[in-house]
Formats: sequence, structure tokens, C-alpha cells
Amino acid sequence: MVTGKNKEQFDKWLKKNYSHRAISKDNVIVNFCEVMLFNYTPFEMQIGVYIAYYDSLEVIVDNIKTDFNKRFNYSVYCENTKQEFHKDGVFNSRNEAYQEALKQADKLINDKL
Repeated sequence: MVTGKNKEQFDKWLKKNYSHRAISKDNVIVNFCEVMLFNYTPFEMQIGVYIAYYDSLEVIVDNIKTDFNKRFNYSVYCENTKQEFHKDGVFNSRNEAYQEALKQADKLINDKL
């Protein structure tokens, strides 16, 4: 979901915000690399982390269900540049809409870097 320079920036952000240390049973300090763990979690669990990351960059990723046609929309809005991207009712699932919204947010950040 993140590529190029945005991936480098995301990995640093993830380590800074979600890495932690633990002491093993042999009293050895172990640094847990959340980046590796994150990559093995299901997409449904990753969504919240991606949203927190983009929020920190003032990029708002949103997803709404349209009641009239049982489809999903997405919108991506960048506070700094006032750019907005929106796609109406073309996705059959929330995950599908989030995947496309996150691709758009990734492109927006990579274009900015």
C-alpha cells in the first residue's frame, strides 16, 4: 500500500511510533521491529495504521457506504495542498474501496516528496 519514498517515510514513522523493546528470558534486550510484523498482518488490521500515518501527514482517507446501491465510495483529501480525490459507488466491498483510496494517498505523497 506504500511505495517509493513514501514507503521509506512510512517505515521510519512506523518504527518511531510502534517499535518497542522487550527483555527475553535470557535477559537480552530485543528490539521488536514492528515493520516486519505489520507486513504479515491482514489488510483489515493494517487499515487503522495507514489511516493514522496519513493523518500525521494531514491526508484524510475516508470510506463511506452508499445505502442506495450497496456500494462503497472513497475520498482522499490533502490538507496542505487542498487536493481532493473522490470515487463514487464503484466498489463492492469496504476493503476494495480502502485499497484504492490508499493507492491514491500513496501517489499523492510520492508526488509531493
